[in-house]
Amino acid sequence: MDSNISSEFVQKLLDEIDELTAVIIEQREQILILTKTVANLTEENLKLKESFNKNSKNSSKPPSSDGFSKPEPKSLRKSSGKK
Repeated sequence: MDSNISSEFVQKLLDEIDELTAVIIEQREQILILTKTVANLTEENLKLKESFNKNSKNSSKPPSSDGFSKPEPKSLRKSSGKK
């Protein structure tokens, strides 16, 4: 070994490496947990969007579950304005 590098210095570096390795392992575990959480929330979000977009015309839901929105006109003909 080079006489300028002491064994204490080398030991401090090894200890620091051990600490950083422990931090990396902990962060890796947290990343895995967060990745699973994001996947679960994304799936739940898609299911909620699908159910939100359903009404009595495109699902088996009763018309009373549609809310108070005004239904679309059945005819596309415009009134002539004559009476």
